[in-house]
Amino acid sequence: KPVDPLALVGAWNVLTPSGKPTGDYLRIGDDLELSPPCGVLLGSWSANARGVFVADTNGGSSACFTAANGRGRAPSWLTSAVTFSIEGSTRALLDESGHVMVRLSPGRGLYRAPDLTRLRARLATAPPLTKEQAPVTAKTILGRWEPIPPPGTLLRPGQTQPPPSFVTFAADGSWSGSDGCNAQGGRYRVGQSGALVVTAGPSTLIGCVGFPVGAWMSQVRQAGHEGPGLTLLDGRGHEVAQLFRA
Repeated sequence: KPVDPLALVGAWNVLTPSGKPTGDYLRIGDDLELSPPCGVLLGSWSANARGVFVADTNGGSSACFTAANGRGRAPSWLTSAVTFSIEGSTRALLDESGHVMVRLSPGRGLYRAPDLTRLRARLATAPPLTKEQAPVTAKTILGRWEPIPPPGTLLRPGQTQPPPSFVTFAADGSWSGSDGCNAQGGRYRVGQSGALVVTAGPSTLIGCVGFPVGAWMSQVRQAGHEGPGLTLLDGRGHEVAQLFRA
């Protein structure tokens, strides 16, 4: 049964699976904001209508970026959550095995409502793949992928080829990559029929000749194989990029 990922938007008290408050407060909108005891952690999230969910943190209060606080990493309940469910007024985040990691109950506090039209477009489910495309799976996506530079790519003086742009999908649900100069990364989850739910964190802004891997990953909603290649598609089914195994 389809579920609406926009049902996650709001301000939430974080509860244990048994319903006890953890003391954390979670806000989900255009981005994600978690308020643990150390201060605030900022990040991103994504989900789809099949209940797939991914989230990560990538910034926040300096007090949260210490060895004692895991150097600002998202709590395990957030990064281990790969699906969500709607239970009346509450929500549940579940892990790979279907165990509830936390429950979310409606909270109070200042909350800036997102642009729901734009957010719905970002979370849209892509149309079915074509007959020529085999749905990507959690196994076939693993490894390092690179775009092939198109003919006529402009290079800097002295360069014989563009700097290596790439994306690597790891088995732990994280991805990392580069546009040739700037490191990028986030989390991902492969769903049914090639659905690909991804978060993409911030990146440095060093200019170089390369490919916008971070921008590609922020748009992707589905992926399929065409021969040895990997095609990334957005929520309208339009091709975002073609990658090949490095």
